[in-house]
Amino acid sequence: MANSSPDAERNHYLSHILRFEPENLDKLMDARRRFRKQAAPEPTPPPHEARRLHLENQMLCLEATLFSPEGARRRDQLAHIEWDAFPLLQQRYQQLDALLALSGVFARAARDAELDGDFLIWLKRLAAAPPQAMKQWRGFTQAYFQDGYYLAEFAAQINYLHTTYPELYALQAEWFDRIRQRPARSWKTVF
Repeated sequence: MANSSPDAERNHYLSHILRFEPENLDKLMDARRRFRKQAAPEPTPPPHEARRLHLENQMLCLEATLFSPEGARRRDQLAHIEWDAFPLLQQRYQQLDALLALSGVFARAARDAELDGDFLIWLKRLAAAPPQAMKQWRGFTQAYFQDGYYLAEFAAQINYLHTTYPELYALQAEWFDRIRQRPARSWKTVF
């Protein structure tokens, strides 16, 4: 049946299935292999879409390795890409590239005993998040501080960040300024 039509291959395969006999399993498997070879291949995305998907995957890899030594190598791989056709990916790359430029400051902050490690992890996640996820992180923060117990500690960390690491403070300056300017009783509405 090598030169037969796809319908004939399909019918041959289905007839073997319908009269399945365990001793003829090899014939059934051969018919199945021939039928699967005849099946239509997966449609390939258009070149523009394939390129976009490839760049999105590269951006996810960059995000995953952002604060590791691997991040700089991944950034160098993406530095020469023409982003004109993908403005949202270009904005995302610029955001992550700016964070990579601050990797030395983040490393110095990680060694600072005055800066809480959990606060720094939270800041990294917030700064590296896409805009929609950034809103979610702020919402999580609001829920975390609803009872007011951690608000003073959070404000102290923001103030310390402002005076000691202005580059890191600048990543969320607008939001941090709003937090610092409000009295403690109205912090629940800042987020």
